[in-house]
Amino acid sequence: MRFHNRWLPGSLILGAILFTALLFAGAMAAVAGDTPGGQGPEEAEKGDLDRVLLYFVSADGRFLTSEQRPIPPGVHPAVRARAILLDLIGGPEGNLEPALPPQTELRAFFLTRDGTAFVDFSEAVRAHHPGGVRAELLSVYAVVNSLIYNIGEIRNVKILVGGAEVDTLAGHVDIQGPLAARMLLVR
Repeated sequence: MRFHNRWLPGSLILGAILFTALLFAGAMAAVAGDTPGGQGPEEAEKGDLDRVLLYFVSADGRFLTSEQRPIPPGVHPAVRARAILLDLIGGPEGNLEPALPPQTELRAFFLTRDGTAFVDFSEAVRAHHPGGVRAELLSVYAVVNSLIYNIGEIRNVKILVGGAEVDTLAGHVDIQGPLAARMLLVR
């Protein structure tokens, strides 16, 4: 006689939902700077800033090119990551092109102990993306490279959209798993 628990599939789904909720609750605390030992950007003294390199699209649209930005030193990695992501969404200050649509919102950020960063963008990142293989590749790796290059605790990046896993941003680049940096796209 086979044992069949008709509640098992529902229990697994509920467990997955609760686990995801806990991850994002932790992410919100980390992003808000509520983590032990974290210093919020407002606590850093003026003039006491580190520099990070953010990756935007080159003027010819073929590569990623870096732009320096100031960031408060000594803050928790999740707070630094949030600042980097918000600056990426805000776009370049120089003659480079944006890597993400300006309508994009950062919904959440979470960093696991094994160094995987989960970045959750609003649906606008897909809805307003210009499309095309190269543009999508540069968008994805502007995020991945900017986080991994500037935050030593981040080993790889998982991009979510609207709180869910998606196959691609615009139909071409597989973002189903965590991604490592791809510095060959940088010039």
